[in-house]
Amino acid sequence: MEVLTLARFILESALMEYDFIDVRDSMMAGAALWLALYMKGSLTPWCPTLTYYSGYKSTDLFDLANRLLNSLRNPPNNVKTIKAKYSHT
Repeated sequence: MEVLTLARFILESALMEYDFIDVRDSMMAGAALWLALYMKGSLTPWCPTLTYYSGYKSTDLFDLANRLLNSLRNPPNNVKTIKAKYSHT
């Protein structure tokens, strides 16, 4: 459940970024999940089952996951509500 919560946090943080407006929702979700799995220590964050059900390979998500990570490193000032929402976990 921690991975899912982290993926949700990543997605909600990305809502504040105009740079992601052109990215498909399914790809955003996949990249957020990929990043959350990686951040939680998974050595292979994307398995064949996830490729099958999402339609994306790990290589399809890597660049977007990197962009999401950079946006987490430099968040906009107006994400206090999002941080407060997920601070209990």
